[in-house]
Amino acid sequence: MYTRYSDAKIKNDSDGKRYLSQVIYPSIVESENDLYIISVKGDRLDLYAKRFLGDEKLYYIIAQANGLGKGSLAVPPGLQIRIPSIDSLSKIYADFKDINNF
Repeated sequence: MYTRYSDAKIKNDSDGKRYLSQVIYPSIVESENDLYIISVKGDRLDLYAKRFLGDEKLYYIIAQANGLGKGSLAVPPGLQIRIPSIDSLSKIYADFKDINNF
């Protein structure tokens, strides 16, 4: 399964330390096949990704679709969360690769 780091370039800083190049995330367009849920206490982006997209490493797609995940996988309870449809994953991957020149 494709992840956000699959094609990231490894760079070296002036001290020779290695790091991954910055990645930019595409806008994720709503689809009539998206799923909407209301979060409850204890929900996490990675658990949503495993349950609905089949791979916990795809949490960043749900985070991007909802403006979440800046430093935490936890989801506050009571939020409406949009889960992009599995059918849209190939377009999301293509947009991600195109934006980042992978």
